[in-house]
Parts: sequence; C-alpha cells; structure tokens
Amino acid sequence: MKKASFVALCLCAGMAASAQNSLVKDAQKSFKAGSNYAEWIKTLEPAFSNAESKDQAFTYFVPAKAGYENFDYLFTLLRAGQDVDVPNMGNSILSGYEYALKALPLDSVADKKGKIKTKHSKDLIKMVASHYNDYDYAARYLYNSKKWAEAYKAWEIYFAVPEDARFAKDVTVSPDSILAENAYLMGYVASQMEDWAASMKSFDKAIALGSKDKGMFHQAMYVAKMNQDMDKLYDYAQKGYAALGTSDPIFFQLTIEGKLRKKQYDEAMSLLTKALAEEPQNPVYNIAMGSLYEEQGNKDKALECYRKAAQYDPKNGDAFYNIGRVLAEQSDAISESAGSKITEAEYKKIESEQINPLRKEAAENFEKAYQLNENPNALQYLKNIYYVLGDNANFERVNSML
Repeated sequence: MKKASFVALCLCAGMAASAQNSLVKDAQKSFKAGSNYAEWIKTLEPAFSNAESKDQAFTYFVPAKAGYENFDYLFTLLRAGQDVDVPNMGNSILSGYEYALKALPLDSVADKKGKIKTKHSKDLIKMVASHYNDYDYAARYLYNSKKWAEAYKAWEIYFAVPEDARFAKDVTVSPDSILAENAYLMGYVASQMEDWAASMKSFDKAIALGSKDKGMFHQAMYVAKMNQDMDKLYDYAQKGYAALGTSDPIFFQLTIEGKLRKKQYDEAMSLLTKALAEEPQNPVYNIAMGSLYEEQGNKDKALECYRKAAQYDPKNGDAFYNIGRVLAEQSDAISESAGSKITEAEYKKIESEQINPLRKEAAENFEKAYQLNENPNALQYLKNIYYVLGDNANFERVNSML
C-alpha cells in the first residue's frame, strides 16, 4: 500500500511538472509579435512560481526570446514611420533581458553520457549581445515618452552588457563621446525621479568619459544643490571650468567660491592671478579677486577690484552691488568705531564728513545694481540707507518696491 502511494505521488509530481512545461510551450506557441507583452507574460506566471518549473532554463528562455522578438517587430514598425506603443516596446526588451539573465545560470543539461552541456545559452547570449545598441534606442524613445524609470533601466543595461564577460566579446562598444552623452541623459533621467545619488553617479561617469557638454555640468550642479552637497557642486564647477574654460563664467565663479569656502586662499589666489594676467579686464575675475580679498579682511583691495569690474563692464550688476555693499559696510564700521565716547556734535561732524558720503555713494551703486539686474538685496540696502539719511521720498519709493 505504501509502495502504491509512493508511486502515485511520483506520478502526480511528474504530471504537475509536465503540466507546467506544457503551459510554457503553449505560451510559446500563443505568442505573436506585436502583441501586448505584459499581458502575454501573465500566462506564464504559474510556471514562475511552480517548484518544478521555476528552476528550469526553458521557463525563462521563452519570455526572453519573446521579449526580444516583440521589440524587434515593434521597432521595425517604428522606424518605418508607423505608430507603436513605445512603453510596450520598451518593456519587451527590458523584460527580455531580465529573463535572459534568469535563464542563463539555470541552463545546464546532462547528455546521454552524463556530460553537462547547455541548451539555450548560445541563443540567449546572442540575443543579449546583438541588441546592445537597441538598449540605447529603447532608452531614447522611453525618454521622449517621459518614462523615466524605464529609460534609466534601458541605459543601465546598455552600460552593463559590455562589462559582463558573457556578452563582452560579442559587443562593439560605442565611442566614448556616445557613452558620455548617454551617461548625461541617464543622469538627467535620474534627476527627474529625484534620485540625486544615481543622478550624480551618472554625471560622474559622463565626466570620466570626457563630456564637455555645458548643459550636463549645469544639471550636475543643480542636482548636487538639490542633494545639499555643496562640496560636490563646487567639484562639478571646477571640472566644468577645466573642461570649458571661461565660456560660461559661472564655472569659474563657483570654483573660486568653493576655494574660499574651504579657505584654500592660496589656490584661489593662484587661479585668479593667472586668470587676470591673461585677461586683466575680465569683470568676473576682478569680482572674484575682490571676494578673495574680502575673505582675507582687506576691504580696500576688494573695493578696488569691484570698481575695476564696474569700469570694465558698466552693465555688470554684481560689480555695482558689491561696491555698494562694501561702502555700506565701511560706513557702518566708522559709525561703530566712533562709539559713545564722543559728543553728539562730534559724531554729527564725523557722520557729515565721513559716513554720509559713503552712504550716498553706496546708494548710487545699489540703484545702479538694481537697475541692471533687479537684485532684491540692493533694495533692502537702499531702504536702510535712505532711512538713516532721512531721505523720506526715496525711502517710500524703495519701500513700495519691496
């Protein structure tokens, strides 16, 4: 009786395994290129969880092959100018790759002599490797459809395939210029998902590959700022300056700002001295040198640099703003140093002869700064200056603008 039960149990198990294999084969036969891959894959779900079939390479070989075939069919239609379901097309190749990776380590069959061989690996490797450029194409179409997670995954596969020893020998890797562009796009996609760490990792890859794309450096700095990583922001600025020079002043400005933040004054001075030797009338360099002198406590030298910047570029609002700010700070310093040990008459004399002239000149520069770039901080300074000067008309005018 026990023997009969055991035999019956074995027969049941065999029938269950056979049923699952039959299910996979039926799904394979039912697949039609151009169909909804996600819907079709549902027919295979029982086989993915069944104890007898979930560890068989064939169970995953079938959806891998179907995924790549579905992509090929839809992509051919797309390139011929026909409308296709891009998310379906993208999902097909992404899933095809994932199922191929599941099938490969399971693909081992014993022949009649007991020797272990593979049955599907050659086809799987060919599928994955031959679609190398297609991962990029899929990513770009998914990108255009704003399917950020899927686009990121497609580029992730694009970079992973040549690094996998199983596929590397069958792949001709794209030139660094293309790789850098795709790493940039990958970083942008990650930023759209607010995955700042993944985004910066991709931008780092783009830079390592030699990217000189100004937009990429700007996006990288934005992401670093959103991640509240100022050291990384300054690092991107410095690399942007190294790659692009002064084609965009912000890279140099932030490079110097980073040096000042870290109190690397000698490095900042070296960069600025060299830059000014080449372009002595460059307003950006003069403003940056002024900032360095301020950090070192030399307001007079800083003011001299800001005045040069305004002279060389009369439309540079930052130059006029900094002139006004330093003059306002100097007037406050004189007022505070006068202290309370002098008489009111003595203070009035100092105010009239030394303090107010500085305040008035500061106001002129703040007015100019606001006129050029509507810096709201300039208005706040103006409000305070006109108040202490007793200039009610200008005080009211400026106050109404805040």
